[in-house]
Amino acid sequence: MTKPISASGDVMRARRWALTGAAAFSAFMVVTALHGGSAYAGPRSEPFDAWAEPVIQSKMTVEEAKALVAERTKPQTEWKGPT
Repeated sequence: MTKPISASGDVMRARRWALTGAAAFSAFMVVTALHGGSAYAGPRSEPFDAWAEPVIQSKMTVEEAKALVAERTKPQTEWKGPT
């Protein structure tokens, strides 16, 4: 025996499923289009000022140069930015 009612029921179920999926996708696209611009993650703060230009000192001892190099090349463990 064939089941014509069941076959048409399967077709109707498949169509309903397809329409539901299309409606959900359309709703998703509308929400994405409306809220897409609000998801922009731009910078929220101003960057720090650039380093000062180096000043050439005509007279510097070796000890002063070593201290300067040691201070500028050590890991930064304390905050030196603006408060």
